[in-house]
Amino acid sequence: NLGVQWGGALNTVTGANFPNTIGVTGAAGASPNVITGGSVVDFSVPSSAALGLTLGHVNGTALLDMKLMAMEQNGQGRIVSMPKITTMNNKEASIESGQEIPYQTTSSEGTKTEFKKAVLSLKVKPHITPDNHIRMEIDVNKDSPGQTTPDGIAIDTKHALTEVIVGNGSTAVIGGLFKNDIREDKDQVPGIGNFPILGWLFKNKINKRTGEELLIFITPKIVE
Repeated sequence: NLGVQWGGALNTVTGANFPNTIGVTGAAGASPNVITGGSVVDFSVPSSAALGLTLGHVNGTALLDMKLMAMEQNGQGRIVSMPKITTMNNKEASIESGQEIPYQTTSSEGTKTEFKKAVLSLKVKPHITPDNHIRMEIDVNKDSPGQTTPDGIAIDTKHALTEVIVGNGSTAVIGGLFKNDIREDKDQVPGIGNFPILGWLFKNKINKRTGEELLIFITPKIVE
């Protein structure tokens, strides 16, 4: 079951109103910061738990962090990494974390071992504007080991390259990368499982569909 509610954030951690926010109700039930006002558009599913997540331009990260933790506790989300880096105005900085995967190559000189990187990396170049906003050139890359092939291990890559302007201490969502995987598993008794109609008593077929979405949040702060 899938439903959606669009409304305004009537209460926040700081008590300030957020511009351009989308509130999804029903996160942490005991939290005083849950959005309780009426929704502008309500297509929710009755008697189903919703995830708490505020997307868009958010002033302050306390509410955002609380919502993401609620997603993890419900098993509906996972924080992949929280890299932090400091740099000077108009200077590019980069940070990466991950692993190097070994694989073997064969040539006339024999067999040797080489390495492929599978890392989560962040490159950012900030520019402070006269009104204390921050324009950022952002390059985010998330690699992970994929399937094993005859030529070695494949690398699954998610990449986002963009430029945004946000306020000092504000949080922006810069991308949502979606991956959809459809797989069919079948197990049967050899021979008998191929019989029409009767064969279904001797085999098992499972269609599995999984979806994965990567959301990237970035919060710049001016350090004086």
